[in-house]
Amino acid sequence: IFDKHRIQRLMGIFKQRFWLEAFEDIHLTFADSAVELGGRRPLKPTHKDGVVVHLGSGANFSEPLLALDSETQPLRNHKTCSYKRISVERYFRQAGFAIDWCSFRLITQRE
Repeated sequence: IFDKHRIQRLMGIFKQRFWLEAFEDIHLTFADSAVELGGRRPLKPTHKDGVVVHLGSGANFSEPLLALDSETQPLRNHKTCSYKRISVERYFRQAGFAIDWCSFRLITQRE
């Protein structure tokens, strides 16, 4: 569903820019088709289906991640907002990712 090179590029963004504390142990904990999880197919047939991913680490969330969570929080009222741009959009676009920021969440594991 998500090729190895794309996973490495995505984790690289977080390791180098947003979650430096997770450099040693960041890993993919979940990946599935957005369509399989109840999402819709893109309106343009040339666009690929979305993928929902979860990244994990034993490290606490960094200040940049908390700031990103805060910045995207007002967008969560929308059904989709792949058209919205946020302050860090360029890092993801440069790596070939189009993020739906309405769906961005920081999730803590309950023990």
